Amino acid sequence: MVTITVSGLHGVGKTTTAKKLAEKFDLRYVSAGTVFRQMAEEQGMTLEEFSKHVEENPEIDEEIDQRTAKEA
Repeated sequence: MVTITVSGLHGVGKTTTAKKLAEKFDLRYVSAGTVFRQMAEEQGMTLEEFSKHVEENPEIDEEIDQRTAKEA
């Protein structure tokens, strides 16, 4: 299995780049942002609330990474 990870600051074109790579190489596109939003919803939190929660609980970043990798 091939996994390509694209990371960067908000608004720099990560999604556009990742989608183009996925299309070009016939790969599945998975977004950590989507996983983040799903987890916020599961916790009944707004994105702002969940962001603060993640800042206070850094182990959640690992869970986001694991879920994203599992989706890929």
